[in-house]
Amino acid sequence: MIFVKGKKNMGIMLIILLGVFTIVLCMVEVPKMLSAKEYKEMIVFFIILSFGVITAVLKILGVQLPNPQGVVIFVNQPIVDIIKGVLEK
Repeated sequence: MIFVKGKKNMGIMLIILLGVFTIVLCMVEVPKMLSAKEYKEMIVFFIILSFGVITAVLKILGVQLPNPQGVVIFVNQPIVDIIKGVLEK
């Protein structure tokens, strides 16, 4: 973990820096989307931004996150099996 042996301040600084970056990004992008009335895009923006911020904070805290490749394989494996079955005939 990053909060071990005197590195607690570094983790806090990284989280604060992430927060500042997120606020600046929102201050730049949200007014553009509001003026263009892109409400659906703004919802997607906040969902993706939230996912990224949560992932970054968890990595800063030293939490082990699963590899996304496993999810991709799990989702696509049935499709691959069907295609292989069709091609082998």
